[in-house]
Amino acid sequence: MMVFDVAIIGGGPVGLAAIQTLAPSGMKVVLFEKNKVGGTCLNEGCMPTKSLLHSANVFSTTQTANQFGVHVEQASYNYQEVVTRKDQLIDALFKGTTQKVEMSGVTFVQAEAQLNGESSEGLIQILANNNTYQARKVIIGSGSVNLVPPIPGLKESSFISSREALQLTEVPKTLTVIGGGVLGMEFASLFSTFGSKVDLIEMSDEILPTFDPELAGELRKYYESRGIVFHIGAKAEKISNKTITVSKNGETYELTNDLILLAVGRKPAIETLGLESLNVKTKKGAIEVNEQMQTSHPNIYACGDSIGGSMLAHTGLQEGAIAAMGILGMDAKVNYKAIPSAVYTNPELASVGYQECELQEEGIPYEVVKAPMAVSGRFVLDNTMDTPGLFKAFIHKESQEILGIHLLGNPASELIAIGGMAIAQKMTVDQLRSNVFPHPTVSAIFSHAF
Repeated sequence: MMVFDVAIIGGGPVGLAAIQTLAPSGMKVVLFEKNKVGGTCLNEGCMPTKSLLHSANVFSTTQTANQFGVHVEQASYNYQEVVTRKDQLIDALFKGTTQKVEMSGVTFVQAEAQLNGESSEGLIQILANNNTYQARKVIIGSGSVNLVPPIPGLKESSFISSREALQLTEVPKTLTVIGGGVLGMEFASLFSTFGSKVDLIEMSDEILPTFDPELAGELRKYYESRGIVFHIGAKAEKISNKTITVSKNGETYELTNDLILLAVGRKPAIETLGLESLNVKTKKGAIEVNEQMQTSHPNIYACGDSIGGSMLAHTGLQEGAIAAMGILGMDAKVNYKAIPSAVYTNPELASVGYQECELQEEGIPYEVVKAPMAVSGRFVLDNTMDTPGLFKAFIHKESQEILGIHLLGNPASELIAIGGMAIAQKMTVDQLRSNVFPHPTVSAIFSHAF
């Protein structure tokens, strides 16, 4: 019988962070992964998507180069080469990640793992590859799967998810995206940049409903000017082959495009874990945990997409480390308000901390600080004149503590870390401004905007 100190189910961000934290301790650790090390993010999620988006951004730059005094004659792209570059880069990153796991000293088992109760000695039993493993502690980082809503006719239609979208070797001439969240907007941006006619359906009153609605609205208007047709406050009622019946404001109409991309979100992949064998509690399809990532079973921890929440890779990395620290006897917890989110459109949108609706719901007194990104001279130098850019901050009305930072404009995904650190450290406006930002950089917006 193989006995381990810690068993990790899932080799994505949660598992990798847990290994990094546990490896120096000398504990005997086993990692189970049924697919590829690195998880969804590395292999079929955020990383390959960003590779494609970067190629799209390079092509987009050629279309506006004349505004910078650079003339590119008849710029073109080869999407097969774009995809090949993506595959080569992801393969290299996968090999590097696999090597790190091998060097960590953990035992790696390429198999689906399932909890199977406890032994008479109180060890947790795990089944994998027809073998039984035992562990004193378990960390679950089983990830998530694409959510498929109950739209009549959807399963019978030839829709694709983000996974299949990443494998396309041709740009669709016309495309309907169902879902205006991060995933939907990134793919809409990608394919519209490469020439697709894109319709996007979103049930909420605005795209990107988890972000600041003002900034999301500005981003939508920008992409409308680039040809994307948004169907906001609309619902896909039924699908027949490639035709979607859409309802909006009490009326219905039909949309027909070459391809349907479903991008309505993801759900925790926990159904086959065997949680019931150890009475691990779940709620609304996700595993319940406390601040130390412990489940209802004191020796089982769960993190990342398996517990729902933000379902971001960097959240999973933080939670995996926290779970491992708990096993090592260290007291730590995640400050979720300091975890940023980003949308890798062009321009980017990023957010950290409180949304305005949350402040209103909690009755927190606040002030709003807004400034165009153009108050940073570098932003003006680096962008075309029609590129939207907006800085927005929520400040505690009495203490002047920074409560939320929201950015529209490149490079928002890089800059938002500054806001995250300010919130984590509970900085006031004066404390943040006391830092020196190099000139000229877009980061200087954190000094100029207040």
